[in-house]
Amino acid sequence: MNLNRGETRLYSFETYNKCSSGLFQDENAQPGNDQHGAYVFEEDVDPEYRKNARKISTPLGVATVFEQDYFVATNSVDHYEEPVALIALDHPRSTAFPSLVVRSDQGEASLSELISLIKRLKPDVGSPSGRTGP
Repeated sequence: MNLNRGETRLYSFETYNKCSSGLFQDENAQPGNDQHGAYVFEEDVDPEYRKNARKISTPLGVATVFEQDYFVATNSVDHYEEPVALIALDHPRSTAFPSLVVRSDQGEASLSELISLIKRLKPDVGSPSGRTGP
């Protein structure tokens, strides 16, 4: 699975501790300048983005998929539509981390490409710690 396009990273994978849920409402309402949103539960997603979100079944769990406005301000301001998937994990390794966020920073990949990716993610069937060796 190619996660890069040339030198450009297409996707970011993040997880947040459930204790951080609700702490980033201001940042989640207006993502920008390296703050892409910190999502644990669907309620953490700004209502403006949530109202157009779609539910997608994935091998890892149900994903809430949406596009968020994102900006980069340096000498000028550039705006992007970032596709985001918040996957509620069916079998999280730790109950402290119940979800996975998959995002295409600055919209390098389209929403349909993101959906295609998350439908192909496979759960790790290794040991509970995720380690395969001693």
